[in-house]
Amino acid sequence: MKRYSLLLSIMTYCLLSYAQGDRLVIEPAQLTMEVGDKVNLKVTVQDAKGKVVDRPIRIFSRNGKAIGVDENNNVSASIPGEHNIIIISPDPSGDRDKRLRVDYTVNVNYPSLAEIGIDDIPNKIYAGTTISLKIKVLDKTGYHREDVKVQLSSTSNASVDAFYNVTGLKAGTATITAKVDQIVNKVNINIVENPVYSISLNSDMQEANAGDVFHFTGKALDKKGKEVIDAPITYAFTGKAYDVSSSASGLIKQDGRFVANEPGLYTITASSGAVVSRMTVNAAARNIKRKVELVGHGTVNNKHTSDFWVWEGVDGRDYAVTGTWGADGTAYFWDVTDPGSIEKIDSIQVDARTVNDVKISEDGKICVISREGASNRKNGLVIIDVTNPRDTKIISTFTENLTGGVHNVFIYQNHVYALSAGQKYYIINIEDPKNPRIVSKFELDTPGHSIHDVWVVDGIAYSSNWSDGVQLVDVGNGVAGGS
Repeated sequence: MKRYSLLLSIMTYCLLSYAQGDRLVIEPAQLTMEVGDKVNLKVTVQDAKGKVVDRPIRIFSRNGKAIGVDENNNVSASIPGEHNIIIISPDPSGDRDKRLRVDYTVNVNYPSLAEIGIDDIPNKIYAGTTISLKIKVLDKTGYHREDVKVQLSSTSNASVDAFYNVTGLKAGTATITAKVDQIVNKVNINIVENPVYSISLNSDMQEANAGDVFHFTGKALDKKGKEVIDAPITYAFTGKAYDVSSSASGLIKQDGRFVANEPGLYTITASSGAVVSRMTVNAAARNIKRKVELVGHGTVNNKHTSDFWVWEGVDGRDYAVTGTWGADGTAYFWDVTDPGSIEKIDSIQVDARTVNDVKISEDGKICVISREGASNRKNGLVIIDVTNPRDTKIISTFTENLTGGVHNVFIYQNHVYALSAGQKYYIINIEDPKNPRIVSKFELDTPGHSIHDVWVVDGIAYSSNWSDGVQLVDVGNGVAGGS
């Protein structure tokens, strides 16, 4: 076991040292934890001679609910399994190609199992019908163990399968046994005679186009034609396409909604136990086609284009601005009033390798571009006067709290929403574009949080926050009341 651990440590070190120059060094080289443990990671950047280099280090958890990382690099384990931590050291110049990155694996041991829970057991089921049991295995920490498979068995009145489905075979009481290792749980299910004699199946339409939604309604009836309200009805379908394929695909939900993916004839089946009813519908081709034609092209053939924005100028003509990536910090301005004759009308070069994002104010007078890879390591924003897009002028630059690079920006009502180092966004007042100032910021407090983009509509800021999803923040709407 010691030889195995030593080998893993050597392999980890080699992976971190695969290239000449600076490298990330992590202690411990490998980490196995118990639920509830907290371990401090020691992370340094070292040069080829092993000397510690002063560079920023950021640590993110891919799943903050399972593995947390605080500002002191303490790793806390909450959920068992194999989890990843991302360790990044940005290049001081802002060059993303020169950053250091390691995907670090943390193994959290599984606690022993404690119980098998079986929920939502019905008072009765009809013979010939099937129900799905909701089974949950809990370990001693109370965590739901989705990785554990439960074995089911039943007495002769019912049958079970590997997916927790129970089918009533005949009237009587069926005992269902759930077992994992030495843990057992038993439940009794009452099976009664099935009163369903027929099924009435109807649809809101018999013909529609592929992609339209059919709504089917099935009613289970007894011998007297009275509806059996609690009888389960299962929907299924088969399809035959009009083209060369022998079958056609679609989707049916168990509430009776059906969508055909391609033109063809589809037979919908409604069943309750052994009783079945069928209905065939026609899905025709939508015949929605439109030819796409390239009418114009604005050419930048010596560097990559990054972002772009189109707007109506104060003179009523249509303009566009484009950024450049991994080049010389140039932003181009275009007259696109005639899409068939796009004209490059001006450009501005700033101290950057990448102009990553470009945005125009609502009144068409102010352009904001973001910088990454500035030679002086001061990235941030450049504010430009585009009142005359043929003669653009830099008004000011703004770098406060944005030196780590700005990936995306948005302008809304004289305020710029600028992402800072992929973690938060600052709100910058540009009512006086010569003297921009920070008035607020938004940042999550979840472990390893990050942010990719922000967009503001009607006083609500929508931001995409990777594993934390989409956040909605009231920035002037007055109704949302926060995120």
